[in-house]
Amino acid sequence: MYKALLIALSASVAFTAQAEQEKEYLTQDFYVGGNLSAYSLEGNNGASFGAHVGAKNIYNERFLVGGEFVIAGYGSSDFEKEQNASEKYSIAGNIPLGVRIDAGNALNVDIYGLLGYKVLFLDGASDDYIKGVSFGAGADLDFEHWALGLQFSRTEYDYEITDNTVMLKGSYKFNL
Repeated sequence: MYKALLIALSASVAFTAQAEQEKEYLTQDFYVGGNLSAYSLEGNNGASFGAHVGAKNIYNERFLVGGEFVIAGYGSSDFEKEQNASEKYSIAGNIPLGVRIDAGNALNVDIYGLLGYKVLFLDGASDDYIKGVSFGAGADLDFEHWALGLQFSRTEYDYEITDNTVMLKGSYKFNL
């Protein structure tokens, strides 16, 4: 009985010592930047440009979760020619959830999935806007103060309208 108690106590002390060496901690990145996108709205291609602001919480330099706000302006597209309506701008909110991989020399690679909501404002359509749920994936090369990323997202709007977007983004990063 005493041997079992001694073994349990020893294991508890060893586990506590190991936990003290591997402290859990949280770091935060805040970023702001610009983006350029190519999209396909109901099979009609176009381009957009915009700005984004966001934050990532990185847990133990490995797991990340964050929030991102994106606003984009739209140029002319095939959608305008075929539907007699034009895209004006969009507003989106995304939640990235993923992992951070340390690539050495102040370089990290963030790989994440996206879940969000997007509103696309239209001109000349029966509705002023369409809205829907977005999902996708992305990867960022994360330097000390800069980040360069590529994201793919798909939005399922009202009226069974879909939008596929590939976005290239550049960001200036503030470490908090």
